[in-house]
Amino acid sequence: MLSKPDKHFSKLHIALKETAETEYWLKLLVLSEYITHEMGESLLSDCLEIKRILIALPVAGSVIFIS
Repeated sequence: MLSKPDKHFSKLHIALKETAETEYWLKLLVLSEYITHEMGESLLSDCLEIKRILIALPVAGSVIFIS
């Protein structure tokens, strides 16, 4: 059984993989002209912001679990 910190990091890893897949599909949607370039850029920007938040979480999360 995984400890609470291990579960936390495992879920973060999955979420980061999902953001990478989302970026791929958004770029594909723009290239296929299914969505506009402007919409694609906006959504990619949001996806990047989510990725940055997820990357920052393990540091904050490890402090919570240690104390």
